[in-house]
Amino acid sequence: ERQSLSGSLAVDSAAVTVRGLPASAVRVSDDIVVVAEAEAGDADDSPQGPLRTVDVDVVLSEDVRLEGFGLKTRLNGALKLTKRPSSDLAGTGSLQLEDVTYEAYGQALEVSRGQLVFNGPLDAPVLDIRAERTVDETRVGIDIDGTPDALSSTLFLEPSLPDAEAFSLLLTGRPLESAGESGDTA
Repeated sequence: ERQSLSGSLAVDSAAVTVRGLPASAVRVSDDIVVVAEAEAGDADDSPQGPLRTVDVDVVLSEDVRLEGFGLKTRLNGALKLTKRPSSDLAGTGSLQLEDVTYEAYGQALEVSRGQLVFNGPLDAPVLDIRAERTVDETRVGIDIDGTPDALSSTLFLEPSLPDAEAFSLLLTGRPLESAGESGDTA
């Protein structure tokens, strides 16, 4: 008997707090081959075995919140989850990050654009994120694009200044010449 799951799931309210990455979040290199014997009861056709097919539409709306690693956001969007006997669970669709706050290294950044686009494995969405801040008359930020395994980032600064100055403003909120100062006077 083949086990399958299909249907729709509307998630109107949820609160997810990520305190750390699970050990399984570490990927095995492509040049590693894992050989293991199946234990009794693990056969694919076992009634207690894993789901062989999945076809579920998931819609996140209203009050679905995610918090972790300095990020606090509300998620909104839809994913179609699919699995076939010969493949892992995959997703297609997109999630938007709304009402976002991000704090890292003691600095708060405004996330003006945030989207996760899924078209395959759930652990490989395409990220499209812009985090920025304004210091005095200067707007500084970072655009992050790509998958978690192949991220690219681009600094931007308006008006234009050297990259070292952009990093200083982004990470410390101060110009480069005063970034090392503690603010105390002798």
